[in-house]
Amino acid sequence: MKAIVFHTPIIENDKQHQECISMFVSILRKISLANGETDLRNKMLILRDPKYNKHFFGGFGGHHLWIKQVGYPDRDLIQAQF
Repeated sequence: MKAIVFHTPIIENDKQHQECISMFVSILRKISLANGETDLRNKMLILRDPKYNKHFFGGFGGHHLWIKQVGYPDRDLIQAQF
C-alpha cells in the first residue's frame, strides 16, 4: 500500500498530544499493513470508534483513502493509493 503523509496532526494542548499522536501512528500502521482495498476498508473502520473520530475522519475515493484531522477539513494528513 502506498501512503503519502502530507502533514502531521496539529496538537493544541498537552493532554491531547499523546492520544492524538498514538492514534495517528496507529492509522499509519494499519494502512501500511493493509493487503489491498478491501483489507484497507476493513482496517479503517476504526475511524468509527469515538476515541478515533474525535481526532480524525476519512473516506475513500475511486482509488485512494484520505484522512483528515477534525477541525482542519481543508488539510489532508494522509492519502493512500490502492
